[in-house]
Amino acid sequence: MKNNLLISLLVVLVTIISLNSCNNDDGSSSSNTLLESLGGTEWKYTDGEDVKYYRFKNNLSSPFEEWWGSINGSCYDYYLSSNASSLEIIENSKDNFKVILDYGHASETYLFTMSGSSLKLNIGVNDGGNLNALSFLFDEISNGFEQRGNCPD
Repeated sequence: MKNNLLISLLVVLVTIISLNSCNNDDGSSSSNTLLESLGGTEWKYTDGEDVKYYRFKNNLSSPFEEWWGSINGSCYDYYLSSNASSLEIIENSKDNFKVILDYGHASETYLFTMSGSSLKLNIGVNDGGNLNALSFLFDEISNGFEQRGNCPD
């Protein structure tokens, strides 16, 4: 009788420990990096004349795609981040995603951070020693962007 009670208590104890140690990873973990959180999302910036779109992929070798052009234009210029001569991830944390794209003759440093529900992008351009800084604030879009097609090369 005492052995049966001890075995029953041991089974209950092992069950409780097993249930508590299970990992319920539903993808909403607060330890996700910013790139992981942005993966699959699309963002839009406009200043009334020009428009930029970004689509993020949870892929360190090709983290984003970019389209830009005039609001009244008939096509978009298209850029894939992996088209750079080299791509170096500087930071991929919960709050920041920073990457340097090197083209040989010039480089661009992209720093993405969340600002409330908007995505802030700071770009530092080094074009042969000529430095330029740009800043954009993007809003997330859920219905995809206006399909105009890519401009011919």
